[in-house]
Amino acid sequence: MCFQSLSFDVQYLLRKDEDVIQSRIHLEEVDAGQYPRNFYDAVLRKVIEVPVTAEALESKMRLIDLGQIAEHAEKIEAVVAELDSLAGDTDCKKTAELLRYKYSADTTAEDLVPNLLAF
Repeated sequence: MCFQSLSFDVQYLLRKDEDVIQSRIHLEEVDAGQYPRNFYDAVLRKVIEVPVTAEALESKMRLIDLGQIAEHAEKIEAVVAELDSLAGDTDCKKTAELLRYKYSADTTAEDLVPNLLAF
């Protein structure tokens, strides 16, 4: 027997050009069959502009479907190594973080982005 009330989240992702709207509505049962909205989150993520100096690396990342990690493992490893080498240079670190976030957010590869919530 479970004494905890039934709750769940409804998530929605909307892409408009290169911008993304991510929303989540939390519902929790209060009476039999009654699920008022407890709270919701909505985030607008504007297009991320990457410096021209990283165009070659961005082109490589654009070609990889990070949602299919197993199929692109070797390409992903090469790109991650290149991102890691950029992160060693303080001037390039922000560019590496932007690229990781731009191409990893909302995919199964989100764990490639340290401090994802900081963006």
